[in-house]
Amino acid sequence: MNVDFNDIIEKLKCVSNPDAVESMAKYGITPENTFGVSIPNLRRIAKETGKDHVLAQQLWKSGFRETMILASMVDEP
Repeated sequence: MNVDFNDIIEKLKCVSNPDAVESMAKYGITPENTFGVSIPNLRRIAKETGKDHVLAQQLWKSGFRETMILASMVDEP
């Protein structure tokens, strides 16, 4: 499957939860550069995306918490 960076960002925005961003602070997670997407949603997006090293590099460089987690899930071992 050929998914590009902008598609991933749109998916993350669609499943983002502003309430989750606020509650992350009590666990020591800074709310900056965070969409508030749950790990199960990130796993689903990673599964739909498949392995893609170039996309993983783009996701990592974007600097968002969820994109960096997603990058580790879609990068080729």
